[in-house]
Amino acid sequence: GSIVPSVVNTTIDAHAGDATYVCHNESNVNLVATCGANDSMVKIWDTKTGALRSMLRGGGVITACDIGNRLVVGGGSDKMCRVWNLQTERMIHQLVGHGNKITCVKLFGNERAILTGSADRSMKLWDISRKTYRQTTTLRYSSTCYSIDVASDSFSTVSGHMDGGLRFWDVRTGERTGDLNSLHEGGVTC
Repeated sequence: GSIVPSVVNTTIDAHAGDATYVCHNESNVNLVATCGANDSMVKIWDTKTGALRSMLRGGGVITACDIGNRLVVGGGSDKMCRVWNLQTERMIHQLVGHGNKITCVKLFGNERAILTGSADRSMKLWDISRKTYRQTTTLRYSSTCYSIDVASDSFSTVSGHMDGGLRFWDVRTGERTGDLNSLHEGGVTC
């Protein structure tokens, strides 16, 4: 089981303005990725020292990010999801296909797939297991998705929406498998 810390270990001033997204590397407990409202980069931080490890630049404002062992992904206001190599800090791909800003991203399946959510009210599944990345499935809904997570089986996903509901999906088929409506008065944003 996990133990929730009771004392602040490190405080990081991540961005000049608001930090809009933060995610933790699940296998490397010392790294977090952040993105801010006023810049176009994902920053990688060492949580033990508070030191900035990397600044990964994108095109538009980066609105969402995720970090794995080898890759970092960032979705932006310019409708693109960028993929960087964590070790070399080089951008290795740009995923294009959304009609509006990307609001959330999730790297999963041993870093072989990315799920992106957008203000265009769709989620897109991207196969990144080969040299040519490709979109494989589009999930559509009637409310903007602001948070997503994928189960350890890499097939089941949950999305949180601005209408206060949660949607459950099978990413293999693109089928919605369940709904929990109006859980919150406002949107589900994390």
